[in-house]
Amino acid sequence: LARKRAEEQRAAADFIGVRHVVMLGYPDGGLEDTRELLGDIVAAIRRYRPHTVFVHDPYRMKGFQHRDHRKAGIATTDAVYPYARDHLHFPEQITRDGLEPHKVRELWYWGMDEPDVIVDVTDSIDRQIAGLIRHESQVSGFNVPAGHTIGERVKKNAAEHAEGYGFQYGAVYRRLIARR
Repeated sequence: LARKRAEEQRAAADFIGVRHVVMLGYPDGGLEDTRELLGDIVAAIRRYRPHTVFVHDPYRMKGFQHRDHRKAGIATTDAVYPYARDHLHFPEQITRDGLEPHKVRELWYWGMDEPDVIVDVTDSIDRQIAGLIRHESQVSGFNVPAGHTIGERVKKNAAEHAEGYGFQYGAVYRRLIARR
């Protein structure tokens, strides 16, 4: 299953134009908030040096959320600040691996209770849906009403998010901006 999901992730990422997919190799349902996980995420941040990081909101209180998503959200939040930024954390990555500290400018959470950013995705929603359905092993578990497709569900939610904003479809996030 892990190999299939990795293949699906790469196929979806390739389809939507993502250049780098990093698989950390942790088992589904087995993610723990460990120093090893934190170090792996810090190394990826230092290696790829992103301006913005997107992750599941680990602090969501409404509805169920996969345990791995919460753990990934917490570890990524910690990795972004302060661990990837500060030279005192994981110094072996600097001396041994040549990975310099990096300050991520923005952290965007999806799946949050209270969004503070809405993005117009009208022009890209069909491509996003086409990428999403490449996750064949997971889409059957999506909560889709009988007689409807995943695409219809995604568009319905995106239309609700965009209501009153002057565009057809929106994606919502909660954004944290780092101090300069």
